[in-house]
Amino acid sequence: MSSSRDEIMTVSELSAYLKIGEKSLLRMANKGDLPGLKVGSQWRFPKVVIDDWLSSRMRHTSDEAIVDVVRRADKNIPLSRLMYPGKVIMNINPGSKQEVLRQLIVPLLADSVIGDADGFVLKLLERERMVSTAVGRGIALPHPRHPDEVHATRSAVVFGRCPDGTDFESPDGKPTHLFFLVCATGEVVHLRIMSRLAWMLRDARFADQLKTAATEAEILSSIVSKEAEYAQAEQQKG
Repeated sequence: MSSSRDEIMTVSELSAYLKIGEKSLLRMANKGDLPGLKVGSQWRFPKVVIDDWLSSRMRHTSDEAIVDVVRRADKNIPLSRLMYPGKVIMNINPGSKQEVLRQLIVPLLADSVIGDADGFVLKLLERERMVSTAVGRGIALPHPRHPDEVHATRSAVVFGRCPDGTDFESPDGKPTHLFFLVCATGEVVHLRIMSRLAWMLRDARFADQLKTAATEAEILSSIVSKEAEYAQAEQQKG
């Protein structure tokens, strides 16, 4: 089994990864206690989302409390409510992680989503020190380790594109071109956003559309169209 953060795991692979029986995992997934996507009759689990889910469970909040919040959370927050004109940066300059992240947070500051630029960047870098949020294929999903400690005024996602590519410590060793900076008001919303992005970005054609789009409007249109496919998959799952 590949160690790439871009990996989509089956029930059996996740069972081996978490060392939990497959029947127990299926019960958790069907109850909404485990983040995943049901494709037809089969469950699939993005590793990047599972890792963040594990991180949330290791915190001081009780397992029962987290499970209850996940079950009650809105599963259908559209990215179009979190990404809109002004949340897209077409030309990120290559540089260090800190330099790239400082470019990505500009829309969040302008829209008063966050107030402490230096503090937010430090939390993003803290997450990067654990393991890079680059997932391969030129994509990265930077985010703070503990979203509820950011005190964001509302959830938002910033899309950034670096045409020349930059070193973001991707597991495949290749430059990163596409960034989705996730800033959520809490861990549950964060997991929902990450799960949706992971599902959308596994489609190489979708990533290529984002790389070649000429305008912000084209990028947002591609995201809305892809998210419609996600919504359809969710309806079939339900």
